[in-house]
Amino acid sequence: MDILVKGNGLSKSCEVVCDSATSIGEVKKLFEHELDIPSMELRLFFGDKELRDLQKIGDIVGCELVDLCFLRRDPEQAKWLEAVSEDPDGRFLREAPAHIAADREVILAAVQRNGRALEFAAETLRADKEIVLSALEEDAQSFRFASSELHADRDVMLAAVRRNGLALQFAVEELRDNQEMVLAAVAQNGQALRFASQRWQAEKDVVQVAVENDPGALHHAVPELRDDVELQNLASRGGS
Repeated sequence: MDILVKGNGLSKSCEVVCDSATSIGEVKKLFEHELDIPSMELRLFFGDKELRDLQKIGDIVGCELVDLCFLRRDPEQAKWLEAVSEDPDGRFLREAPAHIAADREVILAAVQRNGRALEFAAETLRADKEIVLSALEEDAQSFRFASSELHADRDVMLAAVRRNGLALQFAVEELRDNQEMVLAAVAQNGQALRFASQRWQAEKDVVQVAVENDPGALHHAVPELRDDVELQNLASRGGS
């Protein structure tokens, strides 16, 4: 289905026609040609919601006409957004000025590309839950750069281990001894059993969940359970 996309803003307007599978990033490219504004500097809104580059225009509307508003972002911010989106190792931000390291949009884009970019974010953003969890989803080790207060935040840690069980290693001792936390972690990644308190490494039901996810997790159980015939058989069957 062809969709007529109208853009209005900054005392300018334009119209482009695209199909429902066209991404917002591609719409920005079409607008760039019409408005003579670099696509990286365009911010598109549907109502009060800013649209993301990977969204499809057909997922936003189900009709043949859509009105979008646009704003122009600061050219320096646009430059950094483009740079971090292509950064292979997360280190490009090492040289970023303080105001860029504190720019939430830039940092979010950076950690979604490489979680370890969190290391170079401003302290306030290293305590930002959405940013930290986005970094963690990309790289479990990035959680070590998160603000220490989040390591003791039960809700954050629970969300973290559900995304990547190995994040359990960064939780405070109290949370590594929490049953719900440990079960969520080993269900996501059996190897997280390594970071659970000894109490749960000695709990057969918990170890079983870990082994079902990863047979190698049995190595992190207490010796008595490593010798448990039922668990050994489960591991030998590949956890199934």
